Amino acid sequence: MKRTRGSGSVYMHGAVYWCKYYLNGKPLRENTHCKLEADAKKFLRHKIGQIAVGRFTSPQVDKVTVNDLAGDIRNDYKVNGKSSGDDLEFRLNHLLPVLGHIKAHELGTDVIKQYVARRLEEKASNASINRELAALKRMFNLGIQAEKIYRKPYMPMLAENNVRKGFFEHAEFVAFRAQFSAELQPVLTFAYYTGWRKSEILTLRWNQVDVDNRIVKLDPGTTKSGEGRAFPITDALQ
Repeated sequence: MKRTRGSGSVYMHGAVYWCKYYLNGKPLRENTHCKLEADAKKFLRHKIGQIAVGRFTSPQVDKVTVNDLAGDIRNDYKVNGKSSGDDLEFRLNHLLPVLGHIKAHELGTDVIKQYVARRLEEKASNASINRELAALKRMFNLGIQAEKIYRKPYMPMLAENNVRKGFFEHAEFVAFRAQFSAELQPVLTFAYYTGWRKSEILTLRWNQVDVDNRIVKLDPGTTKSGEGRAFPITDALQ
């Protein structure tokens, strides 16, 4: 019987069967560890099925853990000269003790939700948890770019209520902002949502903006209290 193109094949190599299949046109060979041809063909069909539904894991991918992906994001920070490495390590110090040992392709949304619930029990703020999840998401994106993994889990973000209240209701602020020029309106918006001082906002530089993790930060020693500060880049600030 003629083999269907793209269906792969099995062949003997030593005492066991190996299989050959294709991913994005690239041939891959894998040890099935099966001594019977029927079992090897079943193994092959399983691999082809995984590819068809986007849940393929190669022998190399099966070994990649969340800890391994953390190495990639650390290197990314170094290569791109990001100055927020301490912030990254702070997030990883929460993520890795809980999730680091898990194989990347086995990390599902259910486990991430369990992590979120645990952090909430530890009294972590929604904003802090979201920054940790943003780092985790970046780790998976880098892993996919490097072709170490082929999928990432959905990561549910928490709602953040960061609108400052007191002098203005939101509708009043919108009306107030409309009275100013287009150049000043972004400054007013940033001040309204963050509550930062005028001097802190007007002296911001691009190296204080972490685009990948969607954070704007004030370095220690630049604020009135002397402590560093960070604020998430929400949709309202884009």
